[in-house]
Amino acid sequence: MSILNLHEAIRSLVPAGITHHRGQAPATAAAPWIVTGFNAPDITTSEAAQGISKTGTLTVTVSTETEDATNFWTEKTDDALLGVAPVLAGWSVGALTPGDRVGPYPAGMTATDTNLRFQVARLGYRFTYSRTA
Repeated sequence: MSILNLHEAIRSLVPAGITHHRGQAPATAAAPWIVTGFNAPDITTSEAAQGISKTGTLTVTVSTETEDATNFWTEKTDDALLGVAPVLAGWSVGALTPGDRVGPYPAGMTATDTNLRFQVARLGYRFTYSRTA
């Protein structure tokens, strides 16, 4: 099992009912959508300098046409992710906890039908993990 399997297990927790893109949304994406990505992990070491666990961060970018809709999908995403510990054979994974957050704010992109800027929020979810097999 690779780290990509772990990433997919975590991504599977994202709420249904909104388009989910991995890495980035295509230029033709229609709001609302969520984009997920993972930051490079921090490594926790023991006193003997042995790596004992890693801390990963899932970044979720919520893009909608209104501030209210962005806040709605932010709450739905929190409900789906916060406190959940993904289960995957070969891995020990801690519960997702809140990380850095920004938004909602007007993005540089505009909706073609309204010419208004998309409203965006970037949400971070931290988790610890280590291999068990």
